[in-house]
Amino acid sequence: MIELIATITLIGSLIGIGVTFIRRIPDLEKLPETERGSLKESCRKIWLRIKNLRFFKPDFFENFLQKLLSKVKVLAIKTENKCSLRLQRIREKSVKREKAKNDTYWQKLKKSLKSKKKKKK
Repeated sequence: MIELIATITLIGSLIGIGVTFIRRIPDLEKLPETERGSLKESCRKIWLRIKNLRFFKPDFFENFLQKLLSKVKVLAIKTENKCSLRLQRIREKSVKREKAKNDTYWQKLKKSLKSKKKKKK
């Protein structure tokens, strides 16, 4: 999760830098030719560095998606396990209640039979 937040922050920052750079292009074009040449070289170097970032590598998004989906899968499995444990407890409680009802039923039946036998005597 922290990695996702850092990635979003980085992408937002890069977008902000890009917007600022695009807004300054007219000012950069007004610079004298000697300064502009070194500026073009600097921009080219920066562009090459940006291209070499891991975000622009072909398998970065596949790896990111794979990690994200595996974390979601683990979360789903944990949730499923907790739900199944809770269901099991609820079923056990209902079986105990049912058993208790049956036990009292048979006890009442035995008592009623005993009382009928006593009445007959």
